[in-house]
Amino acid sequence: MESPDAVVGAAGAPWYMPHVHAVWPGALSGLVSKVVTHPIDTVKANLQVAGALKRSTAPSSSAPSSSVVTSAWRMNFGASLRGISAVVLGTAPCSAAYYMSYEHGKQMFGSHAFGGMLTGVYAQVLAGVVFTPVDVLKERMQVSFATSGKHTTLWNVARTALAEGGLMRGYWMNNLTWIPWNAIHIALYEEGKRKYRSRVAVNPDDDVPVTACATLALVSGSTAAFVTTPLDVVKTRLQTLTVSDAPSVTAIAQRLLAREGAQALFAGSIARVLSIGPGTALSWMLYESFAGIARDATAAK
Repeated sequence: MESPDAVVGAAGAPWYMPHVHAVWPGALSGLVSKVVTHPIDTVKANLQVAGALKRSTAPSSSAPSSSVVTSAWRMNFGASLRGISAVVLGTAPCSAAYYMSYEHGKQMFGSHAFGGMLTGVYAQVLAGVVFTPVDVLKERMQVSFATSGKHTTLWNVARTALAEGGLMRGYWMNNLTWIPWNAIHIALYEEGKRKYRSRVAVNPDDDVPVTACATLALVSGSTAAFVTTPLDVVKTRLQTLTVSDAPSVTAIAQRLLAREGAQALFAGSIARVLSIGPGTALSWMLYESFAGIARDATAAK
């Protein structure tokens, strides 16, 4: 087997892992990264809905960096783990679907920047069908105390969500948020790997080390996370607030701008970057490592 720093995809003769073989690397890497970054993701979700609530338990969004610190300080560790059950139960199939679509997309569209953009869109559209119900349950549990003044269980959240529009509520808004994120992230990530091979690697046919992959994923994931924060704010409110408080995407956006101002579109932006950036780096570092193992196992047959 190659060194732990070896990953898939030599420049001269790119190796594409059969997408069905991405199931266990994708499921395991996604689960680990989501669990590790869940506490800061809970902070982000509460900051994003705070402005829409009459009784807010989170600070104002006018000072993003201090809001993150203050909100995290006020939220004990147990509270930051709200929604972790939905993550544990749902992330593995979501991530498996995502990375399977990623591998299949690379085969269809290639690994250049535009091909990476198309691959990101393709992966999100397919994986979004699995991801949306998990996201709805997770975010409703994360903000349950802020919206209702009490904690709740996964079963109660699921029952309430089904009564208020279903588990697929916000599917198109979810895609509207994550398609741009994936397009930006995958395009930057694949282009970064291509430039690494051409400018840094001694041999352009050498594999990109997982440490470099983690750095590229951190930068590309963080950049995409900040740019798409306004879409995420609207999505989070649509998926967590009641139908009367959040009747439609248009109504949410109009009410937010009228009552809170344009700065509210970036509520939780720092927490979003702190959650997605490191989580993306960890996920890709693990995935590329596991993919290297899968490649070696396939080649040995």
